[in-house]
Amino acid sequence: MAAAENLRVAVITPYYRFERDWLETCYESVRAQTHPCTHIFVADGVPSDAVAALDVQHIVLPVRHADWGDTPRAIGSVSAVSQGFDAICYLDVDNWYEPEHVESLTDLARETGAAVCSSGRRLYRADGSLLGDCIEVDGETFVDTNCYYMTRKAYPILHAWYLMPPQYHAAGDRVVLEAIKRRKLARSHTGRATVAYRTTYAHHYQQFGEPPPADAKTKPTIVP
Repeated sequence: MAAAENLRVAVITPYYRFERDWLETCYESVRAQTHPCTHIFVADGVPSDAVAALDVQHIVLPVRHADWGDTPRAIGSVSAVSQGFDAICYLDVDNWYEPEHVESLTDLARETGAAVCSSGRRLYRADGSLLGDCIEVDGETFVDTNCYYMTRKAYPILHAWYLMPPQYHAAGDRVVLEAIKRRKLARSHTGRATVAYRTTYAHHYQQFGEPPPADAKTKPTIVP
């Protein structure tokens, strides 16, 4: 692996519709990374003029796939691989990174030689206020999409984003983790909560003894 400071990292953000302030927070967090990144936005059938005005790569898909962002992630991944990026991260438009997120993962990949690295995440309410650290993302049983760092060694499993059965997309990050395990790719976890995750899942609020919001969702499951 090349020196960490020379590795080219792409951050892929799929989107459909979003709150404008969420976009700004997401975009600025990538710009603020201590390791330089290229931000690739992929519109799932509904392109945004606000995104088009940003200093990013902007891929527009002609139709909406409605698969929880997995097809846009796949298309963005293909583009990043073809452009010669050394690693790929993912960031949903409603979330953001701490400034050292990409650097900490790049350093971990260089130190361990792992094909796939991951971080922890911190949970936030929809308004951006802090709930607390997530206890689910441990690098072994669960890795949230926003916490993945895929090196070149992991590129052969990127097809998992689009080849999974349609009913699996709600838990697509779990399907991808299973693909990584089946291929026996080396993994490493920072244990640092460098992803800020805006949650609408009821069980996250319950974890902190707080009533879930009225529009809270249930934990996604994979339907056989």
